[in-house]
Amino acid sequence: MSTKTLTGWLLVLGPILTFLIIGVLYAALIGDGDAGPDSVEELMKNKQLSLIVTSLGSVVFVGSFIGMALLAKSMNSGDTAGSAYATVAGVIFVGITAAGLIASGMNFAIMSIAETDTGTAAIVDIVADGIFSSIFFYWGIGNILLGTAVLIQKRLHLVVGWLLVIFGILPVLFTVIDVDISNNVGFIVWIGVSLTATAAGVFVLRGK
Repeated sequence: MSTKTLTGWLLVLGPILTFLIIGVLYAALIGDGDAGPDSVEELMKNKQLSLIVTSLGSVVFVGSFIGMALLAKSMNSGDTAGSAYATVAGVIFVGITAAGLIASGMNFAIMSIAETDTGTAAIVDIVADGIFSSIFFYWGIGNILLGTAVLIQKRLHLVVGWLLVIFGILPVLFTVIDVDISNNVGFIVWIGVSLTATAAGVFVLRGK
């Protein structure tokens, strides 16, 4: 399998499977309680099931960012216009990948700790949730930079470039502006960001 093909499939399947596993299966089989005691209690109701779902969710979630990092790397061609934006975007997505590995991996620690100390497990869960919040912010910045590179280099499709920029600005604004955002709005933005990554993957596979 070529790097191009791997990049495309990671971008196509990563966001879709993340939505299905974390957005649908996790909520349906484990629960969607707030981070802390409620979330820990839900995880421990069926530890084996929680381990399976969180493991699968972690792999596909991180896979999405690996795909974004590979896409950014493919657009970094020395002194080519837009390469600087792609380079910085690539660094950001590598960082997000590392943060995603840590945050998702903390679920295993949470369940292990909860067997003897639910209070400490709840604290760890809150910390992990905080890491996911920072991922959302930097994901937006990475999208803005990558979308700018796409528009400058006229790679993939101009619509994909603009969608990356738009769905990069929104997460950043929602993070830095002190305003209450409903769960429904946040969910719609997540879907938009995910579908944009999937669209980018489709164009990568088509060789556009």
